[in-house]
Amino acid sequence: MLVAPSQRPDVDVEYTFVQVGIKDGAIDLSGEQLRKPFGSCWSLRLGFRPLRPAAARPAGLHHDYVPVEHQHNKKLKATFPIKDGEPWLSDSSNSAISVDGISGKASRITMDYLEPGGAKTGKLFPTGNPSDLVSLPGSDEQIRITCLDCTNPTVYVQAASLQVPCTILPDAFPSKTLEQLEHLRTSGARLMELDPTAQSQPKIALVGPPTAYTMISGEQLEASSVDLVIRALSMQQPHRAVPMTVAMATSVAARIPGTVVHEVSRRVTGEEVRIGHPSGKVSVGAEIASNGDVIATKVYQTARFLMKGEVYWK
Repeated sequence: MLVAPSQRPDVDVEYTFVQVGIKDGAIDLSGEQLRKPFGSCWSLRLGFRPLRPAAARPAGLHHDYVPVEHQHNKKLKATFPIKDGEPWLSDSSNSAISVDGISGKASRITMDYLEPGGAKTGKLFPTGNPSDLVSLPGSDEQIRITCLDCTNPTVYVQAASLQVPCTILPDAFPSKTLEQLEHLRTSGARLMELDPTAQSQPKIALVGPPTAYTMISGEQLEASSVDLVIRALSMQQPHRAVPMTVAMATSVAARIPGTVVHEVSRRVTGEEVRIGHPSGKVSVGAEIASNGDVIATKVYQTARFLMKGEVYWK
């Protein structure tokens, strides 16, 4: 993540994101090869607050902080507590919360991703459909998938379509299932007119109905505590939680009839959708206008300072 203070009066910081391959170390710039790229890691975006210019020293108890992807003008808004003019990320903050899959507690950061629809392709449904049919290799069987471009392009498939439980844990994925998922991901990429060789986008996720299961920690998650269950992959690796961009896209898909996500999700009436993942659950929200436009997606997260220093390289 490359960051710099913004010269724009309505923006605090501008950034560019690059993904490094887990298996081969390849530098993935797929977010810069197509119209309206916005490839990024939401968790890294949570680290923007301390990067504001000194002149932008906030006052009051809370601060709205606006980072922007500098090439294509996509804005986010972070709201977090302030103490003595600095971001207050302490576990002693009045707004401290805990997030499943992350140890300890820290101040609550509310992140709004503004106008996230069509972040990369310009369309919420790049194929024009809430679901599409794709054949598996070596089979005439067709699998229904949903190709959604919201915060990040994502391909969804119901776990039952691949005859695996939606509660499967990351280390238990059969090699055959991983191969099928990669085939569906690249097929979805072609349908969305994205580069199928790019590892970082689109993401792919298995979804299923609210179901009780044993988490990675060994603790039990009750079906009543979630609205759907997800198992996401990133860079071809099963995720131990869920990428935040995928979670936010899922909150939108869960509200739109005809998607494979809506079919398995509990019907929700407010903005919040509770998503069960291998390490617990996460609450995300979506604000959708009456005409179907996505106004914003929202997530509550935490962050803490780990280090500050300089890196040298040749």
